Parts: sequence; structure tokens; C-alpha cells
Amino acid sequence: MAVPNATVVYLNQFEILNLLQLLIFILSLVEIDFLKTHSPAADAKISNMYLDPSGQHLFITFAPRDSQSPCEVMYLNAKSMTPKEIPKLTSHNITAIAWSPTQLEEFSNSSSNKSGGASLQPILVGTSKGLIFEVEITASGEVKVSKQLFDIGKGNPAFICGLEYFFVPRSNKCFILAATSKKLYQFHGFVSSKEERPLFASIFNS
Repeated sequence: MAVPNATVVYLNQFEILNLLQLLIFILSLVEIDFLKTHSPAADAKISNMYLDPSGQHLFITFAPRDSQSPCEVMYLNAKSMTPKEIPKLTSHNITAIAWSPTQLEEFSNSSSNKSGGASLQPILVGTSKGLIFEVEITASGEVKVSKQLFDIGKGNPAFICGLEYFFVPRSNKCFILAATSKKLYQFHGFVSSKEERPLFASIFNS
């Protein structure tokens, strides 16, 4: 029997995998005691969660408890049940994350080679004020946050609702797309090396 006003959504295998990984993470969160971190976020409400395509890395954002409290951001990976605070992102309301387009492929390769796959390629983090930061997770689980790379609003709040980046195949040319409710921004340029950190600084400075 047909269901009125029903919407059919088709998912590819990677989207299904991502949803399953997210479900596993959500179920796992029940066992996580945020009080053990002694973080101000311990008694705050979770406002959003961002899971990478490989399902191994999760960023959790917490809404301010009151008008005097800042936003909090914590990081959790699949190999640990202890979330880590990210002090450099405190007070920033994360609204979008651009994951590495090759993260899932690199994780699959590292898993088949039994090399761990715990590291996270550089990502871009967008905020409700239009700020963009670069973040990287090392194989040891250390969270590295670069300085602010760009301010889309030029001092005026500009809620970033979408963020993506990709490299031209077999090239160091990079394209970055950032969307707000009113505009779509494009940045492009070359990086001298994909091992350079921060990776995207030259793109925003070009």
C-alpha cells in the first residue's frame, strides 16, 4: 500500500556504512561518562555530532549551559571511550566540517595493512560566526588546531552551513567550497606540499 507524502531516499554503500558507524557511536555514547573528563561540558547538552566518512572519528559539540558559558567541543575516536577536550575551539559553535575526500579509502587501506588507521587527514572546521580553522588528528590521537585561517563574514557573523574541499587528481591544486544561507564561496590555489601544515593556509592567502 502506498504511503501518502512519503519520500524515498536512496543511499550508496558508503552512506549506509557511515550511518551504521554513526549508530554504533551513538549507542557507544551511552557508556561514556563525560564526568570523568572534568570538563565544563560534562553537564551540558550535546548540540551536534560530526562523524568522518570512515566512521573512526567523532566531534561532539555542546550547547552553552547558560548565557555566561561558552560552547564546548570534544573529540572521540573509535579506539577510545574517553573524549578529549579541544581548548582551542572552546567558545566556537561548530556548524560544518569538511572531511578529507580520501579519508575512507585511506582508512580501508590502512585497515587491510593492519597499520592502525587512527590518524585523520587535515579537515576544515566552520563556525556560526563564519570562521574557518584547520584541524588534524595524529596517529596518537593528539588534536592539532591551526590558527584561524579565514573569516568569511569579515568581522560580521556569517553562519557556515556547508564546507567541502578536494584536490584535482594527481595535482596539488585544491578547491574549497564554503556555503552560508546567502552565498556560496569558492577558494582555489596550490599547496607547495600535501605534507605542509597548516595545509590550507596558502589557499586562503592567495
